[in-house]
Amino acid sequence: ETATLLQLFSNYATAMRKSDRFEDALYWYDKCLAANPDDANCHASIGFTFHLMQRWRALLYYDDANII
Repeated sequence: ETATLLQLFSNYATAMRKSDRFEDALYWYDKCLAANPDDANCHASIGFTFHLMQRWRALLYYDDANII
């Protein structure tokens, strides 16, 4: 059930990102990351969201996604 809930959060975050609602997307990706800090996909998704926002923090999350 927890995995299903995390997938729901991730899917919702992705929908927010695709709607250019980046801050909302980051909120929901953070929920996923809090529940599963080793999720490389979540790190990559946060990195991509920051990339779309043209923020250098994207590099940190991309790096975390590669390490995990």
